[in-house]
Amino acid sequence: MRGKEIDLSRLRGKGFEVTEVDGAPAILLHGDVFELGKGTLTRKGQEELKKVAAVLRAELSGHSFRVDGHTDNQPVKKHKDQYRTNWELSALRACAVAEYLIET
Repeated sequence: MRGKEIDLSRLRGKGFEVTEVDGAPAILLHGDVFELGKGTLTRKGQEELKKVAAVLRAELSGHSFRVDGHTDNQPVKKHKDQYRTNWELSALRACAVAEYLIET
């Protein structure tokens, strides 16, 4: 069941990219959000997520959200002892973002 529709114009112009993915609003973060090959947020990533958290609280309180994590297409090599696959790394990144948004 889908929740009430979200007016994307309420999210635009807030300092991050807003689009639609699979018919749902999506906030995309680009660049150095995570340390290369790790699930640790960079300072820039934390700053970006603070903006996102503020907008979500102010504009979309009461809505549910989905967080997706991604990696590049290069196999995990340097940090193989921490992450066995890119799938595992992307899941940990999604968790890091969700936890940061909840705590902020």
